[in-house]
Amino acid sequence: MHCARGQGVAVLERAPAIEEVGAGLQIAPNAGRILQGLGLGEALDAASLRPDAINIRRAGDGRLLSRLPLAGARERWGAPFRLFHRADLQQLLLEAARANGAISIRTDARVGDFEEEGAPSICACMARGARGF
Repeated sequence: MHCARGQGVAVLERAPAIEEVGAGLQIAPNAGRILQGLGLGEALDAASLRPDAINIRRAGDGRLLSRLPLAGARERWGAPFRLFHRADLQQLLLEAARANGAISIRTDARVGDFEEEGAPSICACMARGARGF
């Protein structure tokens, strides 16, 4: 993963540890293009399913109301429609961030407020009174 414009990035996580939680996620092509632009295309493809279509059904009887074909999503929108288990996506993003020296990860970091200090800097005011980044 690379940082845009060579800027350093601080990831602030409120939880005391980054843990795998949750269920499934859908990543639309517009979000997938951004993640691919960060150099994660191969990892995303390895961890995801790419459906041929989305079927919208009526809850009462399961009757098909609408169908959105997705087989040509990569060609049409620049990235496929992807389905992930949340833990798989979280793990690949965490591994990519840890492998990048320009990204620091801080857990147990509750942000109370922030101030823009002029592009591209932001100062985070931590809930415990500390200031940083």
